Amino acid sequence: MDDELVLASALDLADLTTFMSRSAALGCEHVRVSAHGSLLVVSVGVLTRASLLDTTPIVLGVRVFELATPSRLDRVILVRALTDRLARVELTLPMPPVVPGVSWSGVAPPSGGWSPVGTVSEGELESIAREGIAEVASVSGKGAIIVARVRTEVWSRMRQLSGIEAPAGVAFAAYGLGFLSSDPSAAQEPSVVSVSRAANWTRFTSPRGHVILR
Repeated sequence: MDDELVLASALDLADLTTFMSRSAALGCEHVRVSAHGSLLVVSVGVLTRASLLDTTPIVLGVRVFELATPSRLDRVILVRALTDRLARVELTLPMPPVVPGVSWSGVAPPSGGWSPVGTVSEGELESIAREGIAEVASVSGKGAIIVARVRTEVWSRMRQLSGIEAPAGVAFAAYGLGFLSSDPSAAQEPSVVSVSRAANWTRFTSPRGHVILR
């Protein structure tokens, strides 16, 4: 298995650096890097489960990057460890040590068979995300346990997204990871995120990335 990855361009490096920075800001601790030839799929767990009995929805943020050197690699590492390597501003990234036992990394979305089911307004996603952020912020300072409980409750809460039922965590991931337009209201046509399903997975896709729900 390869122990380093070579990104295709400075743009890929900058985009991956931004993705990791945003992931860390959302509280994501681990990142899965999976190379398939010249494509690098990078996934973070925005909403995950603490145990086998936990029923919290799994919400992943996913971006795809290009590699200059084809690779076959699949490992889970710390976000901060990858961020440290990205800070060197070099296209060749030595891979940090593997982190075992990360629950959400053991379930991978299907690589094909996705069927379109509709679209969701970017403005609607942003509104739900901002509303949830404000609710979580309202308990700030009341103790880590209370904040963690409220955070899980808020982002697990089911919402109707243009007729598609999904937890609010989908909006939180799309907004917080920068997958939405910077100013959806400025576009002549309403900006939308396309939605597709495969088995028990749902994927929300914008030009900037994917949010995948299970």
